[in-house]
Amino acid sequence: MPSGDMGNGSSGNGGFTIGGVPASYTAGTQYTITLSGTNTMKGFLLYSEAPNGYRGGVFSNLPAKTAIHSCPGEAGNSVGHTSALPAAPSNSLSFTWTAPDPAIGPIKFHAVAVQQKTQWYLLTSANVDGTGTPPAPPPPGTGEPNATQSVTASFLVVMLALFSAVFLF
Repeated sequence: MPSGDMGNGSSGNGGFTIGGVPASYTAGTQYTITLSGTNTMKGFLLYSEAPNGYRGGVFSNLPAKTAIHSCPGEAGNSVGHTSALPAAPSNSLSFTWTAPDPAIGPIKFHAVAVQQKTQWYLLTSANVDGTGTPPAPPPPGTGEPNATQSVTASFLVVMLALFSAVFLF
């Protein structure tokens, strides 16, 4: 592989999981979400997404060397590393996730776990159903995310995690 190549990701989950994901969420309720694995992570990005492209909920109570990021949608809706993670605690990281209020429908959690420059894994949780009435979708042309923007934003999230992990190792 040429120098600087990020590869195409690795097959499988690399022993990494997104844990603590509830079967359903209640609007405004806090949950502990974990990103863990049998191997050490050198970098990561974790976010939650609703089917309409919105990022759902807010992360808080972050471990050292992590920070809140804002993907399209709601501020504070994703979390990632800020520098190379220390070896000891980087195989399990826990965060508080506050469910969106009002509920916005089913949500999935997505993560990129980076082991090394060309070895990274994409993870996705099962759907988490929300209680409450989701807001009406925005009218077309209002600048709100659509399916194409959501896929593009997801790609950019992956690239952000990978590039920052590479430059921090």
